[in-house]
Amino acid sequence: MHTISLMALGSGIWEYFDIKDKEDLKEAYKDFNNRVAFGGDIELQYIDGCLSGYSCSMFNEIMDLLEEYNEDINTISNIVNATCNIEETKRILNDKNFGFYHGSTESEAFRDYLIETDFFYDIPEDKHTYIDIEKVKRDYYFVNIHPSDELEKYLFIFN
Repeated sequence: MHTISLMALGSGIWEYFDIKDKEDLKEAYKDFNNRVAFGGDIELQYIDGCLSGYSCSMFNEIMDLLEEYNEDINTISNIVNATCNIEETKRILNDKNFGFYHGSTESEAFRDYLIETDFFYDIPEDKHTYIDIEKVKRDYYFVNIHPSDELEKYLFIFN
C-alpha cells in the first residue's frame, strides 16, 4: 500500500489517498479532479510506502514500470535510485543485467557474487583468504554496485 497526496495547484487544496496499483492511482486522480481540481493542474507527492530516495519523485513512472515489467516494486525502485534515469532503468530491466547480493559490506557482497559465479572454482579453499577482494572488485569494471533499500543487500548492475 502506498500513500500519496494530490494537490490542486489552483486552489492549494490537497488530499491523501491510499493506493496499491496504477488503477487505484487513476481512480484517485479522477476522483480528486472531479471534486476539487476541476480540470486544473494536479501535483502528486509520494508520502509513504516502500519507495525511497529519487524513486519517490518518479511515482507515476514507477507505476508504469510495474505494469510493463514483471518485477517487484523494490527491485524497480532500487534500479531507479541507482540510475536516476527511467530509460536506463528500462534498458536494465529489459536486459535483465542486474542481481542482488547480500553482505554486511560492499566487499562482502562482492565476495558472495564471486562465490556464486565460481570465481574460486580452481582455487583451494585454504587460499581464498589470501585473495584481495578489493583489488579483484576494481578489476570488475563492468559491475556497478549500489546499496539497496534493504539492510545488507546490494544491487549489482552489469554493463
